[in-house]
Amino acid sequence: ETIVLDWVIPQTDDAVSGTLPARTVRVGDTVRFEWDSQWSHNVYKIPQNTCDFTYGITIGEISGTKYTVTSEDADMGEIFFACEISGHCDMGQMVTIIVVNDNQSNDQQQQS
Repeated sequence: ETIVLDWVIPQTDDAVSGTLPARTVRVGDTVRFEWDSQWSHNVYKIPQNTCDFTYGITIGEISGTKYTVTSEDADMGEIFFACEISGHCDMGQMVTIIVVNDNQSNDQQQQS
């Protein structure tokens, strides 16, 4: 399955705790980050739900950037993405992706 994320700096009424709403995906799903080409954004996979890009991995710098969810991501349970453009992450352009295996329900994942 492809999950399309509107990769934007959230407006206050869209934001949950100041960031984009979390999404639940399964191993093998593809997350596609899309934004209006008039805006400069990028996508980094970061190790924590913070705006620290020290150990971040560049996923892409153009709208339509894709990331395929792996079994290693499922082992982590959650993965995090953020925009590294100055100030964007601090303004909430980050998202938590909750990863479940095909044989897990969302309830089973939340209990572990």
